[in-house]
Amino acid sequence: MNIPEKYKDDDIEKIDQVFRVAMRALLKGEKGLYVYGGVGTGKTYAVWALINRFKEMFPMDILSNHFRVYNITDLLERIKDTYSNDLDEFLSELFRYDGILVIDDIGVERCNEWAQEQLYRIINNRYERNKKMFFTSNLSLDELESHSGPRIVSRIVETCNIIKLNGEDKRLKI
Repeated sequence: MNIPEKYKDDDIEKIDQVFRVAMRALLKGEKGLYVYGGVGTGKTYAVWALINRFKEMFPMDILSNHFRVYNITDLLERIKDTYSNDLDEFLSELFRYDGILVIDDIGVERCNEWAQEQLYRIINNRYERNKKMFFTSNLSLDELESHSGPRIVSRIVETCNIIKLNGEDKRLKI
C-alpha cells in the first residue's frame, strides 16, 4: 500500500474516543465510516490513522488488499482519463474489489451530472455487494444531499457510521 508521506505515522491513539469506537465496530465487520467536519479538523488524518492501525495488525501482503484510497477528484479524473482507453477495465477492477474503498473529500468535486453518475455507479455497486466504504467530507449529510443527490446519501447513511469531527483548522495553527 502506498501511504502518503504526510500520513505514514498517523496514530489512532491521537483520535477521539468516539472514533475508536467506530474502529471497533469496523473490526467486528459492521458498518463503514462517513467522517465529516470543517476544513483541517483531521478527517483524512483519522482515516489514515485507522489504515495504519490495520497495517500494524495484518501482514503487508494481506493489507494491500484491505484498502484502496482515492481522493474524489483524482478518482473522477482517472475515470475521465481512461474513457478512451481502458475505462471498462478500471471500473471492472474497482467493481470487483472486495476490500474497503476509501473516498477522501467527497463533495469537493465539481457537481455535474457526469460526476454524480460516476459516483453513484461506484457507491451503488459497493452497496449492492455489501462492501465497506469510508468517506471523508467537509459536508454534512444534508449538504452532501444538496450537492450529490439523495440516492448517494441514502446509501451512505445505511452503510456507514456517521462521525463529525469538530474543532478549528489544525493546519492554521503555527
